[in-house]
Amino acid sequence: MNTHKEVLNPAYEAIIDASAIGKGLSRREKEALVDRILNAPCMDITCDWAFKYVFGNHKDLLIMLLDDILGEDIAEIEYLPNEVPVQSEKDKRALLDVLCRTADGRRFLVEMQNAREQDFKDRMFYYGCELVRGQVARGMAMYRLDPVYVICLMNFELHHPAAPADKLVFQYRFLEQETREPFGGQLALWLLELPRLHKSVEHLSGPVEEWLFIIRNLRTFAQSPGAWKSRFRPLLEAARLGEVTEQTKEQYLRAMLTEHDRLAISAAYYEDGLRDGIEKGREEGLEKGREEGLEKGRAEGRAEGRAEGRKEGREEERAKNRAAITQITARLSAMGMPPEQIRDIIGTDEPKQKKG
Repeated sequence: MNTHKEVLNPAYEAIIDASAIGKGLSRREKEALVDRILNAPCMDITCDWAFKYVFGNHKDLLIMLLDDILGEDIAEIEYLPNEVPVQSEKDKRALLDVLCRTADGRRFLVEMQNAREQDFKDRMFYYGCELVRGQVARGMAMYRLDPVYVICLMNFELHHPAAPADKLVFQYRFLEQETREPFGGQLALWLLELPRLHKSVEHLSGPVEEWLFIIRNLRTFAQSPGAWKSRFRPLLEAARLGEVTEQTKEQYLRAMLTEHDRLAISAAYYEDGLRDGIEKGREEGLEKGREEGLEKGRAEGRAEGRAEGRKEGREEERAKNRAAITQITARLSAMGMPPEQIRDIIGTDEPKQKKG
């Protein structure tokens, strides 16, 4: 006899049914998904909605985050509207995460990016340029721009071939190429890549490492807050799910499922790109081999050295691909995607389940 009690909130079920992940799920699976997301001790603040909810409503936490990243002591901030004004109906609307201004006029855009997207760099640059452009009004006698900082916390890694493996923060601004002289301070971009931190909590060094770890592992922090510095307790309280309204829970559930769909699309794009890259590399390798085959007088040792170099290069690239696939798989699994769907997207036989 089936004694399973149906307790799924109709509003939650409607939200799940409207998402890509909800299609084909049984009622029991939907209940498990809701339980995984809403019965957790706190929000997952790598979800951009949750990030906005926490840092867009708690000035003290946003100031602490900015101080620790920039090494400053900001006294006060003013929240600014997070929608960039458009000049005409043809302009693309941009909805930002958290935007604020300090007493000295500097503007700080703080973004949380969970999924790797093809236009990421262009979008961050566009956001910054729009915040610069928006300072100029008709009738101004002269241009005067306050600095704009775009600070992006990323739950994925970009390719930095010249960077040390343990580098976490990447700063970009306009510089003269030879002398490195800065062209003013009108626009700066800071990228902080969470997955580049490979330390356990007891080995963290400095506030930036602590922030990256806790943002990615807030639920672990919620289970043992005593192991953390007391200065992070307000972050945990701000993200707790137990005290929020029903409307907030619905918004968070919808955002988490949207984030899940975005991750799935991102993974699919990655897989397509990976396959295209492999095929292109194979074609280039064959063409290179034909060219080398026509080369006369090639020393045998040189040929063997090249072959060995290619082998090592292929192994290194495979290792990078495996690491990226493992990262995407773990994230999709943590968001509640069934193993069968992960296999369809990633193309692996056995997705690794995230331990938690």
